[in-house]
Amino acid sequence: MKFFRFCADERQEQELSKLESRGFWIMMGALMIGLFVKGLSPDVSLYNVAGELFALAAGALFVGIGSVVKGHWPLSLKPSFRTYCIYSLAAAVTVPAIGGVLIYIRHASVNITALLFNMVLVFAFCFIFSLVTGALTKKRSAKLELECRDKP
Repeated sequence: MKFFRFCADERQEQELSKLESRGFWIMMGALMIGLFVKGLSPDVSLYNVAGELFALAAGALFVGIGSVVKGHWPLSLKPSFRTYCIYSLAAAVTVPAIGGVLIYIRHASVNITALLFNMVLVFAFCFIFSLVTGALTKKRSAKLELECRDKP
């Protein structure tokens, strides 16, 4: 027995989907800004940011796993080697730069070697993660396409 009936046409569903997507990304951005602001405090600990980290990780995992299972990739991008390199490079520059700023604010010095090492690690992690999820998404998308063609 259904308690609620979904009464929306395709246009309303599409608008709702866009609204939910924008709301999700605004929430993720707000969580990241909150983490950055809390990181400026000299006496912040993991317990102080655990809630934000959990929400950020849960949202990212939910969207990532859901996209791979459904065979979706962002519409403005194409899963390709070039895309993986560009976004991995952007993450490799951004994440250690933010960490370096936070470390500099707290300690008034930054170890450049450690920052470069972090850049390499972030690039490698993001690139490998993009490569694996892109391959899984392509495979799942091809499987779904094949199933649609086989149906009468």
